Amino acid sequence: MSKTTVKKSLEGFDAGELRQLILDIYTKSKEAKEILDFYAVPDIAKKLDEYKKTILKEVQRYVRRAHRPRIPRIRATIKVGILVVIFKRIIEQFICYKP
Repeated sequence: MSKTTVKKSLEGFDAGELRQLILDIYTKSKEAKEILDFYAVPDIAKKLDEYKKTILKEVQRYVRRAHRPRIPRIRATIKVGILVVIFKRIIEQFICYKP
């Protein structure tokens, strides 16, 4: 489904239906829950610490007497961490913006 199709279908919803849809997505999707939790309470330092711990855990992963970090998992974590930093800067710009 394309973005325009989703936009058109969402235009027909009222506020209550949109709230219910967001709550359904929140309960069913781990990624959506993480994003909405961060949007509600943007604790950037805590989120970055979580990503640092995940990366450190993967780098120090030890299997059968050898270090075997899972590089795709490290890359994915770094990618999300970079998005958090970018989101932080956007929030700071909105907070400091005075029309």
